[in-house]
Amino acid sequence: MNIKRLLNRRVLLTGCLIFILQLLCFAAVQLNDAGIVNQIAMNRSYNQFVDRWSKAALEQPQAAAEEFSSEEQRELREELRRKIAYLMGYPEEMEQIQANAKNLSSFSIFQANDSFSSKNVQKTAKDFEKMARFQPGLDRDRVTSHVISDSYVSFFVFAFMIYILYEMLREKENGMWELTHSMKRGRYQLAADRGGSLVVITVVSYAIMFGSNLLFSCLFYGADDFGGAIQTLEAYEKYPQMMSKGVYLLLLFLRNSLAMTAVVMVSYFLFVLVGNRNLAVVVLLIFLTVEWNLLKITPQSNWNMLRYLNLFELFDLGKLDQDYRNLDLFGRAISASVPVYAAGIVFFLASFLGAVIVYAKQYPRRAFGVWVRLAAMVQKWNQRVLAWLPVGMKEWYKTVILKKGLLFVAAGILVLRFAYGNTLVTYTDIRLEMDQSYRVWGGDRWEQFDQYVEELQEEYQQCWDEVDELKAQIKSGILGAESMEQILALERRANTIFMYLKEFTEKQELHQQVMDETGIETFAMSSRGYQEIFGQNSLVREWVCGAVLLVLTILFSARVFGLETSSHIKPVLRCSGMGIGWIWRMKIVCISLTVFAGAALFYLAESFSMAFRYGIPYLEAPIQSLTFLSGESINISVGLYWLLAVWFRIQLILAAMAATLFISSCANVKNQMYVPVLIVGFVLVFVLAEGMISGTIGGSVILLTAGGILLPAVSAVGVYGSYRSWCCQ
Repeated sequence: MNIKRLLNRRVLLTGCLIFILQLLCFAAVQLNDAGIVNQIAMNRSYNQFVDRWSKAALEQPQAAAEEFSSEEQRELREELRRKIAYLMGYPEEMEQIQANAKNLSSFSIFQANDSFSSKNVQKTAKDFEKMARFQPGLDRDRVTSHVISDSYVSFFVFAFMIYILYEMLREKENGMWELTHSMKRGRYQLAADRGGSLVVITVVSYAIMFGSNLLFSCLFYGADDFGGAIQTLEAYEKYPQMMSKGVYLLLLFLRNSLAMTAVVMVSYFLFVLVGNRNLAVVVLLIFLTVEWNLLKITPQSNWNMLRYLNLFELFDLGKLDQDYRNLDLFGRAISASVPVYAAGIVFFLASFLGAVIVYAKQYPRRAFGVWVRLAAMVQKWNQRVLAWLPVGMKEWYKTVILKKGLLFVAAGILVLRFAYGNTLVTYTDIRLEMDQSYRVWGGDRWEQFDQYVEELQEEYQQCWDEVDELKAQIKSGILGAESMEQILALERRANTIFMYLKEFTEKQELHQQVMDETGIETFAMSSRGYQEIFGQNSLVREWVCGAVLLVLTILFSARVFGLETSSHIKPVLRCSGMGIGWIWRMKIVCISLTVFAGAALFYLAESFSMAFRYGIPYLEAPIQSLTFLSGESINISVGLYWLLAVWFRIQLILAAMAATLFISSCANVKNQMYVPVLIVGFVLVFVLAEGMISGTIGGSVILLTAGGILLPAVSAVGVYGSYRSWCCQ
């Protein structure tokens, strides 16, 4: 096979980057509308509750779920209520399916044995007959639920395989096409070997990404009870096969990975058929757009079979299991998954054979002459426009746009937008009311805040006194049972006030502790918004965003010197009338401004967006006012700390640029394998830096200040060293 030839250094580097982005995006999805601290706490409570009540009758955990009475645990309480209600109602739902089948059989429309309606009812009753007396139990299932619901992994695998196909057709540009075509009786074998290699790479890539998601979920949620039935998941209520979660995950992996090979084979056929790889990408996008629109066909349409004979159905076969549906195929009722599986097999075999035959029958320099002439015309006008641009703009064009540069930028923007959108947190009404109380009564007005806390304590005691009085009157017969509603309202109000008091008294204790230890006067303010902006709940978002910015920075910085080296025009540059030094200065200024402007614009936009969403009162407050930074000893404001954190991130990105420029300028660097090493190294540094910024690592102010001063010096030395190295070669 041609696996080694297809997986060159460039492809492996791209695969590693796609794998990292996929895992980071999966992690970001798990924190959708919840912070990492809250999510971990909820996972722990959920697992402890399930482990405690997994062996008991479902009525007992249903009543015990009410123990999560606080506002922080409201979401967990509602989730457990829905879960237990579903489990308790499962046998009744299965029995109802059988009852409906018997009742429908009495109608004339369902009595005709040759009608689809009758066969559909009979097949449904038969499929669920064995499930009628099954009672799923309460067990751990969060890992299975989140792994199954993630369909993005298929799209990441598909993107990686499209890149491999794109690189494979490079042979028609580098002169290897003529040599390949001259192989006597070898073109059929070569095309078949490449198809087999693509199948192997697809399955292995899907296994790596699927397995990494499963491992991450086990670490984040705690391992599932993989021996429990898949029907414990509410989404699989209508799944008619008795199967454990572990077996189902294995089966889903096998089905999805093999389905992806069918999608890849269709793409392989299109690339070989079109011949030109750029045009092949366009044709593939048009084809996928048509397939996507076919998904809008309603189940009632006469063309609903096209809805299932669709390439996009192969991206996530798990959805078919969650939606029980039968289709009419020549008067027979068949499961909707049957045409999808059949389509996958047909797509695979037809595309594989078509690609082998077309590849073997193609001849050099005969395909798509119109496209070649059109591309030449576009290139001609492109060069005319570039001729009028200043040198700086030309350098920016070569570095950022040329050689798939815009593709990298577009992919980076999509990942940044995805990470930002999936890590936002929506606070409950009570939390928002508490934050409003800080604005009205808090800040540096501690006397006013203490008085407000005292009033809450009095109201809290008053609520319970009224509850005791009402209960006594009901017991003595003065009041009737209708007063219970008033008692419940008072108890709810008392619990709400208790939440207020718990947080407010902690703020008072923190204020006194910081005053005793450092003499710093803290503010009475909420830590919630800042926790999402640069606290622990911001870690996943900042890790993803920082990794994307570092990857783009290092890739583009490596291109500054690499483009001239690969195109062999360094001798031409030395003949420039302005001198080689002036040319390299322009290149360095161009990439430096591009990296700095890109990082600054992103963090500026992120800061304004976060400030608008969460609110940022009391920026002048000392950082010790924030709970997660209360251990700091240096007295600086919250606003200055935020600015220092942004400055440190930008400087770390500039340092990555300088390091890449310096290493790429060394004469003994023959390939670009230093790029993944730099990416991994700087991403690890960035991960540690974010832990430092969020207060997870101590001494954050000192380290941020030192880094903000030293990193610009390091960047300057690296840039100057690369400039001298370039000029001396």
